[in-house]
Amino acid sequence: MSIQSAVLGRIAKVQHFFGDLKHPIPVGNEINWNHAPTWKQVHGIEIAQLTQKNQDLGECDAMITCSPGLPLAIRTADCVPILLARKDGTQIGSIHAGWRGSLARIVAKFFEKVSDPENWVAAIGPAISGNAYEVDEDLILKFQREFSEHSAEMYLPKPRRLDLAALNHLELTRLGVTEVDQLGLCTLTTKQSDGAFRFASYRREPSIQLRQYSVITMVAT
Repeated sequence: MSIQSAVLGRIAKVQHFFGDLKHPIPVGNEINWNHAPTWKQVHGIEIAQLTQKNQDLGECDAMITCSPGLPLAIRTADCVPILLARKDGTQIGSIHAGWRGSLARIVAKFFEKVSDPENWVAAIGPAISGNAYEVDEDLILKFQREFSEHSAEMYLPKPRRLDLAALNHLELTRLGVTEVDQLGLCTLTTKQSDGAFRFASYRREPSIQLRQYSVITMVAT
């Protein structure tokens, strides 16, 4: 069953999907993977502008386009995938937010490029949950110092646990995005009805280089 966001689903002329182990590369009627760019995610804050099919974006962890028919995609296996669209369907974006990108405020960097967050909606896809993501104390302290404007309890649910999806939700709201759909699916622990894990997870299987794609596109008319 395809994973989609009700919030993004209301935006006319935009199609999107979040992948899983069974369908790591989502397929939709309007998703033209033959036009997809090439890119390398490096856990940074580079925002690439996509203007033509098969564009080489180099190293980037977020994408923006105003051009229909071009899929924007993110590869993840515990990091946070964020898909975004203007409410009028004239521009879309995608963000890969691991702990490095989140700490460097990649969401804020994205909105430095588009400048009007109140006109956007966002969906936060499957990612490792705060209850499952244990990190060292030094990293916790870095996040507390960087995000002192947020109540730490909102994204640090337990000792040495970090909830990146919750933190990026807070950041989107702080910046002015009025509708944020956090799907709440944990890549490490979520299982299917048959007991098999639903998502690729680096924490669960670090030796297996499986990833799932999150994709959004503007429908060509």
